Amino acid sequence: MISETTELVIDEVFLTLLRHKSKQIIAKTAKAIAEIAKTDRGREKCTSFELIRTLIDLLKEEDVDILTQTSRALGNICYENGCCSSFTFT
Repeated sequence: MISETTELVIDEVFLTLLRHKSKQIIAKTAKAIAEIAKTDRGREKCTSFELIRTLIDLLKEEDVDILTQTSRALGNICYENGCCSSFTFT
């Protein structure tokens, strides 16, 4: 139960930071997600529809650092992750 609550809080923190007005905070948050998603366990933790949708939306940004870190995060989340194949984005 505590683990589930912690995971929900972490997701909310990431989502809040990815929507921040500071481009530097957004880029650093995406970088942190990319680092976490380097491991199998980290990929599991980062495989939520809302988090992935938010990262995909960030690909519309013009800031190179945000684009780089967001691409890294998405690449690491999707790498050898069968869970991502169930997401359908329109």
